[in-house]
Amino acid sequence: MRPLSVVTFISMLMATNTHAQVLLTEVMFDPAGNENYDEFIEIYNASENDTIHLQGWQIGDQNETDALVSVDGNFSLRPGQYAVILDAGYFANSGLYDALIPAEALMLTINDAAFGNGGLSNSTPEIIMLISSAGDTVARYQYSLGNIAGYSDEKIMLTTDDSLPNWGNSQNLHGTPGSRNSLAPPDIDLALGFIRFSPPQPQTGQTIQFEVPVHNRGLFDSQQARLKVELELSNETTALDSLAVPVLAPADSIILELRWINPPPGRHRLVFFLSGNVDDDSSNDSSFVMLPISYPAQSLIINEILYDSPDEAEWIELFNRGDFTVDVRGWRLSDASNSITIPEAVARFMVPPGEFLVLSGKSELPSAPHLTLAGFPSLNNTDDKLTLRDFNGALQDSVHYFAEWGGGDGISLERINPELGSNEASNWSGCVHPERSTPNAVNSIFAPIVPTETAISVAPNPFSPDGDGHDDVAIIQFQLPVTTATVHLKIFDMRGRLVRQVLNNAPTGATHQVIWNGVGDNGETQRMGIYVILLQAVNDRQGVVREARTTVVLAKRL
Repeated sequence: MRPLSVVTFISMLMATNTHAQVLLTEVMFDPAGNENYDEFIEIYNASENDTIHLQGWQIGDQNETDALVSVDGNFSLRPGQYAVILDAGYFANSGLYDALIPAEALMLTINDAAFGNGGLSNSTPEIIMLISSAGDTVARYQYSLGNIAGYSDEKIMLTTDDSLPNWGNSQNLHGTPGSRNSLAPPDIDLALGFIRFSPPQPQTGQTIQFEVPVHNRGLFDSQQARLKVELELSNETTALDSLAVPVLAPADSIILELRWINPPPGRHRLVFFLSGNVDDDSSNDSSFVMLPISYPAQSLIINEILYDSPDEAEWIELFNRGDFTVDVRGWRLSDASNSITIPEAVARFMVPPGEFLVLSGKSELPSAPHLTLAGFPSLNNTDDKLTLRDFNGALQDSVHYFAEWGGGDGISLERINPELGSNEASNWSGCVHPERSTPNAVNSIFAPIVPTETAISVAPNPFSPDGDGHDDVAIIQFQLPVTTATVHLKIFDMRGRLVRQVLNNAPTGATHQVIWNGVGDNGETQRMGIYVILLQAVNDRQGVVREARTTVVLAKRL
């Protein structure tokens, strides 16, 4: 036999490589229409430059193959073009896919009445084979069973292998004949992953750290984009942060980190979204996070308890003694033996500062607002331990009351002052109002403890910070005629120089005390002499600045 020339061998090799660019991309083996006419197989030319002439090519199963036949005499499959191979009887007996197949698709059929040996089986997975005119098996795929009728098998990544993991059930009824597969990744697609935040149960005053994964699920490099974060509140949104997203190669990912410094307490809905990029799939460009930030302890307190009520429902009154409106959804109230969670469906019970909320198991209450909760605990008449926790499980208040404290026989147990201890018997007593209780109103026995003036004192004075264990520190005590304040406490020498910032923008109550050990901000013990202590306090609600000053003598043993 005459040997092949080098030119002939190279030409055959190039033809083989070119033919390998023709791919099996979709198999409809169980159509929603007629089994005899509505099966189809789709192929695709993945070459960038070469048109493939399909005359003499065959398609079929492992038992029998059939020659491809052109519907209009055209066998040329252009680069990037799909060809739909239909049953021979489709054109005279069906038309199911006419509206789906685009005009630019190449239309083919076969020189037999059915694909392979009697059509594609719905009970036995068959091997679909595509054979070139040279007799080479160009593509080979064994489809999987279990599809709902009318949903084809589609190839996911067209240019990779025909293994089973690279195929899946079409997302579209009747498949995608002649078009991009429904399972095919978009050309350009940035997607947000699962967003994590820490700490997992954040408290007021903490900085929240977010980790936001961004994935390139497209076939090409991503475009320029930005990650933005907005806070949704009622019908308004507030921009919180924005970060540039670097260009990512296909299948690459990055985790972007953002921080929210000292967010307010409450249940916040944060929306993360990608903007500014050209993206073929916008469905995965945004995500939201519900961020529950605990309120400061005792923002809501247990303020009044009707635990022994022969004629009406038992109830517990809460009071907002804090500075934030409190969202009570997800809060949990417990007694010694039972507990109840305020359901998420409750949308209207926000408790503003200085306001009340009554919780009960029955709706027949004389005053609003109140929440009727199924499973409300049955309060013991002798004693019971009540616990109130917020949506993060953080303890807000706990009261272990006793009948000896007061109340009973239809008279409520009232708290004397919300600033005093929850479990101090002296802070509770029976209601003295003619109605025997004061739900959603100031308690009948309420007694203020707020000082009437601003004052500051120091003791011992003088003091001697020499480490001998005697008068080594000065205790500075002050009082303010407000319940809460933000305080600066500074110490100056007699020349007016600041030597120590003891408190800087510190929150306090009406009374407070701190210790000065004689050490300045420079870390050194100050010289003997007279020092001026300056107190500056502002109350956020009243907006009033109050000042007081005194002197202290720093002495040393001679």
